Amino acid sequence: MNVTLTIHGIAKTAGSKRVFHVRRKDGSLVFGKGGIPITNVTDDCKGSKQWRKIVQYQARDQWPHGLAPFDCALEVVFRFFVVRPKAHYRTGKFASTLRDDAPPFPSVKPDVLKLARALEDALTGIAWVDDALICGEYIEKRWSDETRTPFVTVDIGPREVKPRPWQLNFWGDATEASVRDALAKGGA
Repeated sequence: MNVTLTIHGIAKTAGSKRVFHVRRKDGSLVFGKGGIPITNVTDDCKGSKQWRKIVQYQARDQWPHGLAPFDCALEVVFRFFVVRPKAHYRTGKFASTLRDDAPPFPSVKPDVLKLARALEDALTGIAWVDDALICGEYIEKRWSDETRTPFVTVDIGPREVKPRPWQLNFWGDATEASVRDALAKGGA
């Protein structure tokens, strides 16, 4: 069974961390057991905690009733839809028309890996038992031209064991040799 979730909101990233030492008012370091300075680790992205709560709330609301989180190898597709800046559109009576030089893809920050990482962590315990179960992942960032609102779609399903086209012989059957050769070359 595959599940599709739609999460509305501006996606935030996860992955970048900031580490700093705990200091007293006089500026001296605070030491813990064994004389090691105490450090704090925080997310570098502002708003990531709030985004996580939004994702969890909407995912719980959309998750099929009675379906437990997946506990098997998974394939996941993340599609992040971002809003185009106003500068991509014409002005005046043509304000709803894209300019000729508007970029076709949102090839700007934030990067898709960090966006996906935030969703992987937020959906742990709701969509899957552990994000380590994700064996195949496709991530893309698109413009939200139709709705002009930011959102994310997440397609989740069990990873199917199926031969790849290069692993098939003339009759369409997977051969042990072709699978072994493909694995040796780094495919699968």
